Amino acid sequence: MREKLPLSTNDIVKTIIPILVGFFIYFSCRVNSLLYYQWIGIKKCTGLDTLQNSLLIHCTEAVAEWKWLEIIVYSLPAALYTFSLTFYIKKRYLETWLRGKPLTAKISIYASIIALIAWGPEVLQLGLLTGSFDTQDAWTALVAAGIALVA
Repeated sequence: MREKLPLSTNDIVKTIIPILVGFFIYFSCRVNSLLYYQWIGIKKCTGLDTLQNSLLIHCTEAVAEWKWLEIIVYSLPAALYTFSLTFYIKKRYLETWLRGKPLTAKISIYASIIALIAWGPEVLQLGLLTGSFDTQDAWTALVAAGIALVA
């Protein structure tokens, strides 16, 4: 078995920052009745509900004025999570496993990873997972996964 390369500080930052930005967008612009918000145990004692409601009002007003912001609110968080996961897998596993492999093998594996990570969750929403299939989400996740593999 080949040894896994340790992640550099730069790689860790490139993995964590998109997750935090995606969470901030989700927290600021989505209703607090969604499942992720129920997991935040300290929300009642810290005034988090008030902060989240205030951010939600401002975000809702902004989206009403500029419809293109819908992509940022509804598709970008998942695309950022996709970027982080794909980038992590590339740095932690693929770069080592694919060293010395022919270019066609690398392209095939990268394309499979992109399809699985970017489109898998969306396709599963057609019947196996809760949620609605959204082509905009699928395409933004595909772009994010592609960027992660060349980053």
